[in-house]
Amino acid sequence: MDMLVGYDKMRNEVRMQLGDPMRIGLLASSGSGKTTLLQNIVLMLSRELREKVQFIGFDPKLTSLFSIEPRFSVPVFTQPATWLPTMNKIEQIMNDRLAEMKARGWAKIDPVRHGGEFPQIIVVVEELPSLINNTELSKNEQNAIREWFGSYLRMARAANMGILVASQTFDSGVTIATSIRSQFNIRFIGRCSIGDANLFCEGQTDKCNVLRLAGPGEFFFAQDDFNQWVRFKTWYTDEERIRTMAQAYSVDNRDIGLGWRVSNPFED
Repeated sequence: MDMLVGYDKMRNEVRMQLGDPMRIGLLASSGSGKTTLLQNIVLMLSRELREKVQFIGFDPKLTSLFSIEPRFSVPVFTQPATWLPTMNKIEQIMNDRLAEMKARGWAKIDPVRHGGEFPQIIVVVEELPSLINNTELSKNEQNAIREWFGSYLRMARAANMGILVASQTFDSGVTIATSIRSQFNIRFIGRCSIGDANLFCEGQTDKCNVLRLAGPGEFFFAQDDFNQWVRFKTWYTDEERIRTMAQAYSVDNRDIGLGWRVSNPFED
C-alpha cells in the first residue's frame, strides 16, 4: 500500500509506502510550504488508512493544525501545560499495546492484520523547537520532552504507532539528539539552510541540494534509503477546503479522494 505526496517535474506521481508505522521527519523553513505538506500527508493518510489510523496533535503555533483538527482523535494540544502529561499518556498506551502484543505471542502489531483492533496512532508535531524549548516549561520539563521523543521513537513501531514531526531544524543542540533523529525512516526536506539540510539528508547534499528548490511546495523525499532522494512538488489546497475534507474523513470511511465531495451519511 502507498499514497501520493506530490509530483516530480515530469508529472510522475511521487508516492510514499505505508507498509510499516511511519516515523516521518519534515524539515523546512518558514514560508516553504511545510505546513501545507504536513496537512496533505495527514489527509492522504486518512484517505488511505481510513479507520485504521488515529492522530494526536501538538501545535505550539496554535493554528497550523486547526484546519485538519476534525480528523484528530482528540483536540490538538496547544497549551504547554498539557504537553508532557499527554505524552506520558501516549507512552502508557504504547506500553499497554506492547504488553498485549507479548501476551498474544505477536512479534509486533501488524498495521494490516491488526489495524482494525489496534489502529495506527500517529503523533503529529508542528514546529519541534517551539515545543521542546518553550519558555513556559521548566528545564526539567524540556528535558523530559526530549527524553520522551527518544523512548517513543525507539519503541513505537512494534506497537503500530508512529510520528510526523515538522521542524525548521533538527540540530541536536536545539531539538533532539542525533541518535533520536536517526529513527526517522521517512524524510522530507524543503527550503532551509544548507547546514540543516546536510544534517538531515545524512550528507547526501549532491542528491538533495536545497538550492535547487525553486519555491514553496517543493521538497526532496527519501524513504529508508537516504542515498535515494526524489525532488517533487506537493499541491496547495485552501484552508476552507482542507477543513471540509477533514470533517468528511472524520464521519465517513469511504474513499472520497482529493475531490472531497461526499454525501452526508446522516441524511436520507
